[in-house]
Amino acid sequence: MSDGVKRDELGKFLPGGKSPNPNGRPQGGVSVVDAIKRELDKVADFPNNKEKRTYLELLIDKIMKKAVLAGDVSMIKDIINRIDGMPKQPVEMSGSIDTRLEILTRMGLVDDNETKRIEGQTPEITGD
Repeated sequence: MSDGVKRDELGKFLPGGKSPNPNGRPQGGVSVVDAIKRELDKVADFPNNKEKRTYLELLIDKIMKKAVLAGDVSMIKDIINRIDGMPKQPVEMSGSIDTRLEILTRMGLVDDNETKRIEGQTPEITGD
């Protein structure tokens, strides 16, 4: 039974088909992330908050103290990864060149022209 939604062999939605969610997200939906962001911008209502610091400022202060003063290596790594991103990890693939190219193409890491170049064929030349 077809629901009009077009998918590829991996189950990803294809353009041009019926939308799987034509009405989009319902209006008035609850977003926990949005609520937390709003609260983080507010001045913390603690009696000893004489400097009128926001919850975000207090949270960052707590994270930094835990990382640096307590020497929490895991927290330090998390901070560095948030600032610089995760280090690149090498990935090895085995199998025939056709299998590897098919996997990379499905993952969107190479396109047809790149595949042709790797296989020694002449890539298509398109101009705008």
